Amino acid sequence: MQDLSYIEKPDRLAVRIRAHKEFANLDIDEWIAAFLSRCRRRAIFDLGCGNGNHLQTVVSLASTARRR
Repeated sequence: MQDLSYIEKPDRLAVRIRAHKEFANLDIDEWIAAFLSRCRRRAIFDLGCGNGNHLQTVVSLASTARRR
């Protein structure tokens, strides 16, 4: 059976992250925080696309929701 999994080369992912931070019309970190803060969430599914740089935001908002 042929392995069809995709392995991202680290330098290409870093280039996309940097390009987004420099040229995007919005700050994705702020957008994620605002979106997740709108309502209490019992679970958040992270598909795992990227390097995990948004994970701390997600974890902090999920743990805040549990304390309410």
